[in-house]
Amino acid sequence: MAYNADIVRDRYDNYGDREWTRLEQDANGILLYEVHKELLFRHIHKLDNVLEIGAGSGRYTKELVDICNELTVVDISSHQVKFNKQKMKELGKIDAIKAFHVADMIDMDMFEDDEFDNVVCIGGPLSYLLDKEKEGVQELLRVTKPGGTIIMGVMSIIGAFSYYFNGILHEKEAYGIDATKWVIDTGV
Repeated sequence: MAYNADIVRDRYDNYGDREWTRLEQDANGILLYEVHKELLFRHIHKLDNVLEIGAGSGRYTKELVDICNELTVVDISSHQVKFNKQKMKELGKIDAIKAFHVADMIDMDMFEDDEFDNVVCIGGPLSYLLDKEKEGVQELLRVTKPGGTIIMGVMSIIGAFSYYFNGILHEKEAYGIDATKWVIDTGV
């Protein structure tokens, strides 16, 4: 399956404000949030210049602004960037953020090579790239200083299958086994 930025953008523009509460809905979300937070606190330092890719509503943005020197926020969804800004204003953290950008992670020409000490790309951004994952990783490497740290994560097929099991059964019943096989093969 080929990457289509419009599908990802539309999904998160339409997902709306639910992204803010997604990681507090159940034990799995809370655990995921705490594990990622621990990684951020372990690898991001007070003097670091950090780029957050796929920042969404700002769940991790609110943590990052407190542990780094300078933070730049990027998301493909204009709604998520707008919501992130609003949340950071509400939390009194807006002035700690250098810039907000609406951009696709495979095209971040607004940034120089080796611009950031650390890049944070957790959640789904790399998973959504499908056949463009190498371009995405190359962009992360390009904007990260030599010796810098990239904290990234992907969604696993097993995790997606477990989480969406009832929906996958519905797909099988409605569209047949080929639709189910596609979900298992791609994780999408």
